Amino acid sequence: MEGGDGMVTEHPQAAPLEVRAGLKQFAGLAARYEQPEQRVHVQAQLFGLLQTAIPVHRVLFMVAAGFNRPSALDWHTEPGALETAVQAGLVGVPLAEEFAYRLTDAGHAALTHWYQLVGSRQDKPDFKHFWDAVALR
Repeated sequence: MEGGDGMVTEHPQAAPLEVRAGLKQFAGLAARYEQPEQRVHVQAQLFGLLQTAIPVHRVLFMVAAGFNRPSALDWHTEPGALETAVQAGLVGVPLAEEFAYRLTDAGHAALTHWYQLVGSRQDKPDFKHFWDAVALR
């Protein structure tokens, strides 16, 4: 994936079990982040989870946006991210070649949590990087 300066940006890839555990933890941290008195206590951990999950959130975002064919996902996502999302139960594989990948209920819920937290703050300096890494084409 290219960063804004044209340099390739690598993101650590999480294993499927780590992705599932991180998503469960993410929802709780996001809720605590919404409480001003808790924000400083959870910010580093929340941002660490967001950073680690960038490749998987990118897959979820692309599938939801209609870039759900294998060639489009290969082009727009990091190697291994689609497989991780499938193994974590977030993306369903096509029934046949003529069908597309789809978000599972768990994938939809994960993308919704991410979007509610990051999407609403995409112009804020602390969240812009996460938005850009996942949503920009």
